[in-house]
Amino acid sequence: MTGKERREQLLDVGRRLFAERGFEGTSIEEIAAQAGVSKPVVYEHFGGKEGLYAVVVDREVERLLGMATRIRAASTPGRSSRRRRWSCSSTSRTTPTASASWSVTLTRPRGRAPSAA
Repeated sequence: MTGKERREQLLDVGRRLFAERGFEGTSIEEIAAQAGVSKPVVYEHFGGKEGLYAVVVDREVERLLGMATRIRAASTPGRSSRRRRWSCSSTSRTTPTASASWSVTLTRPRGRAPSAA
């Protein structure tokens, strides 16, 4: 596996684990084990769990912004905001990556959801 492929694999594993367990509930040991590598490989690519998490969140924000842009572009003048909300909700349910994306980007590093303030 090339370095680039390994990095992508670690990002996929990290994304899934962060979405399932949050930042605090995920360990470097677990990421490495599920990727079939040693801990130093994860550190080599990302410098640690915080670095991996930062890259995962950046990618998920980009993915969600792209999705929002496509939904906005598909809306027509005069289309109700209710219809747009339905489109967004429908997209998040039917896009396999959307629910993990929301989970990763809307959860604080300590695993708590952001306040509504």
